[in-house]
Amino acid sequence: MNINDELVKHFRLQEPQKKALSKLGLATVRDLLYYFPTRYSDSSDLKLIAELQPGDTATIYAKVSGLKTKKSFRTKIPMAEGVAEDESGSIKIVWFNQAFLAKVLKDGQVVSLTGKISQNKNGQLTMSNPEVDKSSYAASEVHDTLFSKHESIEEEVR
Repeated sequence: MNINDELVKHFRLQEPQKKALSKLGLATVRDLLYYFPTRYSDSSDLKLIAELQPGDTATIYAKVSGLKTKKSFRTKIPMAEGVAEDESGSIKIVWFNQAFLAKVLKDGQVVSLTGKISQNKNGQLTMSNPEVDKSSYAASEVHDTLFSKHESIEEEVR
C-alpha cells in the first residue's frame, strides 16, 4: 500500500461511502491518515469539580445522579439532565437532543465527562453536552491515583 494510492484501490466502498469521503476531501491514503476531526476534545485536562471555571473545557470523573428526561420550555427540544458529583463538589449536566442518555446511564454510576463549562443566571455551573465515557473506578480512586502507581489499577490492567 502506497500513501498516494486512491482509497478505492484498497477498500470496497459503496457509493454513499464514496460520496461521504469525497465531501470530506478524502481521496488518498494520505488524506485519510492526515484527517483530523474538527471537534476534538483533550481528555487529559483532568480536574476536580471545585476547580472548574466558566469557559473551561475539562474532563471530570464523577458519579451521576438525578438523571431525568424532559423537553425545553420554549423549543420543546428533548433533553437529559442530572448532577455529577465528586469529593470536591457537584455540577449540573445537560444533554440537548440526547434524552436517551438519562436511560443509558444509571444513578450512582461513575463516568468520565468531557465538555465545556458555563454558568447560568443563578451562578450555578453547568456542563452542556459532555462526552461520556463509562468508568469502572470510583471518583476518589481516579483523582488520587490516575498518574501515580496504584496496585488495584495495575492489577486490573494486567
